[in-house]
Parts: sequence; structure tokens; C-alpha cells
Amino acid sequence: MKPKVWEQRNVSEITKFHKQGFYTTEEYDNSKKYYLLRGTDLTENKLVLKDTPKIDATEKDYDAFKTEIGDFLIVRSGTVGTYGIVDVDIPAIFGSYLIDFRFDMEQVTNEFFGYFYQSSLFKSQLNKIIQASANTNINAENIKSTVISLPSLNEQRRISEYLGNLDNLITLHQRQTDFYKKISFYYISS
Repeated sequence: MKPKVWEQRNVSEITKFHKQGFYTTEEYDNSKKYYLLRGTDLTENKLVLKDTPKIDATEKDYDAFKTEIGDFLIVRSGTVGTYGIVDVDIPAIFGSYLIDFRFDMEQVTNEFFGYFYQSSLFKSQLNKIIQASANTNINAENIKSTVISLPSLNEQRRISEYLGNLDNLITLHQRQTDFYKKISFYYISS
């Protein structure tokens, strides 16, 4: 059986929804109703609610900017290249330095898109579009104008799983290296 050819698509063709985040000057308080997600809440491609502030927004603003499980949040300014996939159902609003994407899950998995987003292929396409400055910014239209090659969903899952296992292995070895550095520093200093 001949393998299926990877299909090229503009990211705009696989995007069902995108929106730039909510801007507020409201003071944060942990007793408030909604988490306000920021770029610093995206760690290792996941949403990490450690120091995430809370705000009270109107129901209209919450409905317009709430996150859903499966949302792909991209940092648009500052630490461009950082992203996180929402994997928990929480009352949260995505903040102004984020872009929320929802992709057509019949064409692409979030994990596969994440690996594409971190690839040199994506970055080379993006570098042709955006203007470098002291603080690089990207917008949804920049991202949507890039081209992605898509295998079948089954292949996307297998590739993502393989690359995820490699990422985990690299992280494990990095932790071991850091541990051995600490031990050797301790013995050298003693």
C-alpha cells in the first residue's frame, strides 16, 4: 500500500477561529472570578496555573474571550514562539499578549501543529513576513499566511507521540546532567 502524500495547506485553511486576547487595567486579586492567562502561564507547551492572576470581567467579555479545552494559545509579543494547549476546563480569559487559535481537528492535531510552530520551516516563513525590531511581534494573519504540510491524522498523532517521547528523554537527561553538575560542584567546593 502506497503511503498517503502529505498535503500542503495554508494555516488559514485549517483555522476555525482565532482572536487576539483581552486587554484590561483591572487590578488582580485571587478572590476574583476568572483567571487571566498570560504568556508566563504557558510552560513547556502546557497551561500552568501557578501564579496566574484573577480578574472580574463582564459576562459579555468572558463569553468573548473565554478559553475552551483544546485552544491553542500563542504568545504574540515578547517571547514569540511560546505556546500552550489548554487541557483543563477552567474559568479563564486569554490576555492581550496572546492569540487564541482553534484548529479544524479533522485536519490537524494541536500537538502536530505545535511541532510545526517550533520548526525552522515555520520560522523561516515567518521571518519573511514580520519585521524584526527590539520587541518582535506576530499576529494571527502572519501565522495564518504560513504553509504547513499535513500527513494523515493517524500519522500526525504518531509523529507527535514520537517527538514527545524524545522531548521527555531530553528533559530527563538534562535533569540528570544538572543533578551531576550540582554534585560535582558540591564535592569540588568541599
